[in-house]
Amino acid sequence: MIFNNVSTSTFFFDGGGDFEISNNDIKVITGNMKVRIQALKDFLRSNYNDYAYNPNMAANLDVFIGRGIDENLKAEFDDYLKRGIIASKLFEASEFNVYSVISGSTLVFRIILREAEDEIIQITYSTALGVTID
Repeated sequence: MIFNNVSTSTFFFDGGGDFEISNNDIKVITGNMKVRIQALKDFLRSNYNDYAYNPNMAANLDVFIGRGIDENLKAEFDDYLKRGIIASKLFEASEFNVYSVISGSTLVFRIILREAEDEIIQITYSTALGVTID
């Protein structure tokens, strides 16, 4: 299997994106918003040097691992997310909102896209587990 280490990923052609690998199958994606959402999820999961042709194109959320959770980290993480999404050019600032809450030793962020409010991207940072994206 060529894609045995890939769960879901989107391939872009000329900035659009038409194909997705899911469970080792290639399927065609219809609808530009779905492509952009999947690309955003891939971006949020990426770290610097993940993409050979553009090593700095990544959310690089691992920079927060090891830091204690408090209101200052929440504000910094929130700003970092917003700036990263805008810099990725996948969504403009007017197209999304980021909401966050501290729950014990966990920091939860939800990204809500204005054109797809039913599609919520959740980022969880836990001092025990690190950063996860759902």
